[in-house]
Amino acid sequence: MVRLGWRKQARSVFVKLDGSIQRRITDKLREIIENAEDYPHRPLRKNFAGNFKLRVGIYWIIYTYEKNALIVQSVQRRDKGYR
Repeated sequence: MVRLGWRKQARSVFVKLDGSIQRRITDKLREIIENAEDYPHRPLRKNFAGNFKLRVGIYWIIYTYEKNALIVQSVQRRDKGYR
């Protein structure tokens, strides 16, 4: 079973989002957790190596994944991402 964790900064951004986008993000994260081994994770490179990205609407969800944990590192608008 893969567990979901949140960094404090990511959680604080997430709770300020509209309820519909929160549900979309939650649904997508749940989908990844249920199929974690087979999910095509999109890795980041250079300074962000070791992290993965997930696009949900106009947001990037940056996360790390290990065999038993998916940790959301940040939730960012796409126009402000990678900062």
